[in-house]
Amino acid sequence: MGQPSHGEWTLSNVAQVIQNLRRAEADTIDVLASAVQDEVDMIYRKSQRLVPLDTSALQGTGRTVGPEVTRRYIKFQIQYGGGPAAAYAIVQHENLEYKHTGIRSAKYLERPAMDAAGGMPVRVANRIQRTLGNTDYVR
Repeated sequence: MGQPSHGEWTLSNVAQVIQNLRRAEADTIDVLASAVQDEVDMIYRKSQRLVPLDTSALQGTGRTVGPEVTRRYIKFQIQYGGGPAAAYAIVQHENLEYKHTGIRSAKYLERPAMDAAGGMPVRVANRIQRTLGNTDYVR
């Protein structure tokens, strides 16, 4: 039997490596927030094409909110019917019995969100890879 092999490695310039890793973390959070913002914007645009248009008032209340970024999460919201119109927005979204014209429908927010959800992790991961993939954080 031969002698077991072993190796010894020395990591020098540790302070620079740590600084680079912190920068990589911050950049990753920024890219992630931007990628998710793009997803939210896409869902919002699709929901605007589906929201009922009886008076156009509901469509006019639509908006995106965010991002709220912490080290634990990135939060976005898509809202319809703020203030006194909130109850109206909920009824229009949930009541499947209402008849709407054209492609307008109940579930005007849920449908685009569910359609986007399946491919969202891959699209976001691809965006992070494209943006940060060629970055050399550890020199």
